Amino acid sequence: HSVRIGAVSGGNWGNLNSSANISSVQGFRVVRRARNGAVGVSGRTNYAYKPAANFVGRDDFALELSFTNVNGRAGKTLFEISVTVR
Repeated sequence: HSVRIGAVSGGNWGNLNSSANISSVQGFRVVRRARNGAVGVSGRTNYAYKPAANFVGRDDFALELSFTNVNGRAGKTLFEISVTVR
C-alpha cells in the first residue's frame, strides 16, 4: 500500500504558529479515529496512520493540538486529515 495525505483542514501549523504566537506545544490527541485504519500519536508533534489490511480508498481522522502562547494562555486547534490508500 501507499498512503497519500490529502487535504488537511482546520489548523494550519505555519499560520497558527505566527498568529497564535505559540511558545510551546503540549501535543496532539486523536479526537476522531480513522474508520479504515489506525492513528497513533508519538511525542508531542508526530502522528502516524496505518491502513487496515487490504483496505484501499479514502479515510479521514481528526487530531487536536494543544499549545501555550507567549502570554502563557492555553489554546487548542483541530486538524482534520484525509488520506488516500492505494
